[in-house]
Amino acid sequence: MIDSKDAGTTEVFLRSVDPEAPNAVLLDRAQAGSTEAWGHIVTRYERLVWSVIRRYGVRRTDAQDLFQLVFLLLHTHMHQVREPDKLGLWLHTTTRRECARFLKRAGRTRLAESDADTIDLADPRPTPEEEVAAAEGDIVLRRSFQQLSPACRRLLEMCLADPRPSYDEMAESMSIRRGTVGAKRRRCLDRLADLYQGTAIRV
Repeated sequence: MIDSKDAGTTEVFLRSVDPEAPNAVLLDRAQAGSTEAWGHIVTRYERLVWSVIRRYGVRRTDAQDLFQLVFLLLHTHMHQVREPDKLGLWLHTTTRRECARFLKRAGRTRLAESDADTIDLADPRPTPEEEVAAAEGDIVLRRSFQQLSPACRRLLEMCLADPRPSYDEMAESMSIRRGTVGAKRRRCLDRLADLYQGTAIRV
C-alpha cells in the first residue's frame, strides 16, 4: 500500500513539467524528485555556466569536470536557493568561485591560451554578465508574453513566423481590417514592453 507521502511523490513524477515554468516551480519539482524538472533547469542555464568556465581558459577535460561540479552543487543545495528568480546569478557566482578554487589548487591563475587543449577563447561570445541577463531576461519575456491577450499573442506570433504572413493574411486570420493590423501590432508591442519592464528581474 502506498501512503499519502509516497502518493504525493508519485503524482509529481506523473505530472508533466512545463519547460517554461518559473525557476521556483522547477526547483520545487526537482527537489521532489522530478528528473524532468531538473533537466529543464540544466538546459536553461548550461550556456551560462559554460560561458563562465570558458573565460578561465581551463582544459576541456577540466572544464567538463567543473561543469558537472557546479550542477552537482546546485542539486545538493537547491533547498538553499532563497531567490529562485536569481538562480542565474547564483550559478554565475558559484561557477566563478569553483573555477578560482580549481586554478588556485593547480597553482596558476590562468592556463596559456596557446594550449591546444584549452577551451577556445577567440570565439566572440557575450560576457558572463550578459549571459545572466539573457537567461533571466528570456524567462521574464516569456512570462510577459503569456500575460498578453490571446489576440495580441496570436498577432505577434504571426509577425515572428517564418515565412511571415502578409498583412492581408493576418487581417483575414484575425477577422480585422487590413488597415488596423499595423496599429494593433504596435499596441501589442507597447503592452509587451510595459509588462516586461514592470516585471523584469533586477540582479
